[in-house]
Amino acid sequence: MAMGTLPMVAEGAPVYHPQPQPSQPACAADIPLHDPGITSDALKLPFNLLLRDSFKQTDLLFIGDVGHEDLRVAGYLATAEIMTELQKSDVKHIFVEMPNNTQRWADQLAARKTSKAGFINDMLSAGYRTFSEETTMGILSMMADTITNAANAGMKVYFIDFDKGFTEQVAAERADNTLRRMMDSGMYSEAQIAAARAKALEADRKFNLVRLDDRDTAKYINTAVKPGEKALLFYGAMHGTRFNDFEEFFTMPSLRLDLHADNASYHIQMSVYQRDAQAIPLRKGEDKPDMVYVLEEQELYLTCATPAPFSKLFMQPPATPQNLQM
Repeated sequence: MAMGTLPMVAEGAPVYHPQPQPSQPACAADIPLHDPGITSDALKLPFNLLLRDSFKQTDLLFIGDVGHEDLRVAGYLATAEIMTELQKSDVKHIFVEMPNNTQRWADQLAARKTSKAGFINDMLSAGYRTFSEETTMGILSMMADTITNAANAGMKVYFIDFDKGFTEQVAAERADNTLRRMMDSGMYSEAQIAAARAKALEADRKFNLVRLDDRDTAKYINTAVKPGEKALLFYGAMHGTRFNDFEEFFTMPSLRLDLHADNASYHIQMSVYQRDAQAIPLRKGEDKPDMVYVLEEQELYLTCATPAPFSKLFMQPPATPQNLQM
């Protein structure tokens, strides 16, 4: 394996890493979800400089949040320092994966009509909940910081999660629960369990088709961002990996950066992707991030999807061996 590349997770599995093609980047159709298609060694680059270089090349930077429960990435992006850096790049809009029907609470906080504690209480009263109580409170605290620091830097934060797929989600949860009960009871044959598993996978597939269909959300962004303006989209990375994702519908130039807190979190997330790939239908050959960045190590990786002009900014002799090897 080439030094500095991000390996696949499965022990002994074949690894596909195409050679760098800065003139015509292309991703092969057989690259699995849990291989981001890395084509470069690790390039040492402070994150603030990466932001500057990115917005010199594009109007919309889509930062893929690869692990919602790991709040270090969201916490880092929420800081006043990052907002100041975005301001230097003339960013006017920040779009985040929060319920659209709670936008008024974000606007009130930005206008200083409520406090951070008031915003959190309003969001909880509106029914906002996520993975756990600890994660919910962490996300709300960091979102409040994001809104306040963005407003101080002259930027607006938009909540653009339209909560699609509720009916499909209920059906998927019922199918999953039925499968678990059958497996736990010990009273069903292998054939019956196999049929229930197939039904659960199909229900999960239908749910994700709806949940990850971002055409309407992209239209919302296209309407809010005027020609020539700069915007940041911070959203779940999975929304950029399959059919009907954001990039297909943006009317402005865009780049996608998958952002990891550290090397360990990268490997954990690739394991999750490997598990999810069996249930979630993916596009082939065009579902890779344009870049991968690891915050703790300050390492940038180019991919088979990196646009040629951006690749040329960073192509350099191979770096020293990096610690992303398994």
